[in-house]
Amino acid sequence: MKYEILIMMFPNLTDKKRQDLILKIEKILNAKIIKKEDWGLRKLAYKIKHQDQSYYLLYYLETDINDLNQFKKMVSINKEIMRIFILKHEKKWPFEMRTSKDLKFPERKQIRRDNKNGQTNLEKRPIKESYK
Repeated sequence: MKYEILIMMFPNLTDKKRQDLILKIEKILNAKIIKKEDWGLRKLAYKIKHQDQSYYLLYYLETDINDLNQFKKMVSINKEIMRIFILKHEKKWPFEMRTSKDLKFPERKQIRRDNKNGQTNLEKRPIKESYK
């Protein structure tokens, strides 16, 4: 199955510990990694576990549900990971989807249509005395 996994790690981890944790995660997931994005250290909107920053890592991958369950168990035990978010994708990956710039829209239809006499709707309305 296709999954998108966002991992939030504590900001006080050293680079060595963070790299070891990433290797451990990838080994447990035993997945075909489609895309990996390292977002780095970012400020949080609100404090989570007394922290106002977090190190973000985003994976797009294909893996088995058993490996994913094993990953969830590892995360619940691990003290270096703040939170995880797992999304299941049925069809295309978000980065493969077309943007609105790629789409071609039909030209807009005429908004005002002429009536039987050839006047537009605005022309046939009488002007109120208070506006004169």
